[in-house]
Amino acid sequence: MNRYTLKVAILAALAWQFAAYVFVRAVFDNASHVSGLRYLEYFFGAFLRTDFLVQLLIVGMSAVSFLLAYDTLKNFRQVTFKGSIV
Repeated sequence: MNRYTLKVAILAALAWQFAAYVFVRAVFDNASHVSGLRYLEYFFGAFLRTDFLVQLLIVGMSAVSFLLAYDTLKNFRQVTFKGSIV
């Protein structure tokens, strides 16, 4: 299996598990009364007050998303600048 495909599958599994623990729409509905930097404060506070497993899922999804973005940019650079002299 391709490593990129594996990362996408891991991200999907983590997101599916996250959705089982968190009702995302309710989180955004509760955040509708804040704006600007208070928005970040609300989400950071919500992150700190949630269960450890949910925190772990969020960190895992963030890490896998970063790796996917890195792989995508790396592959894009290799394909785009393959023939350049840089």
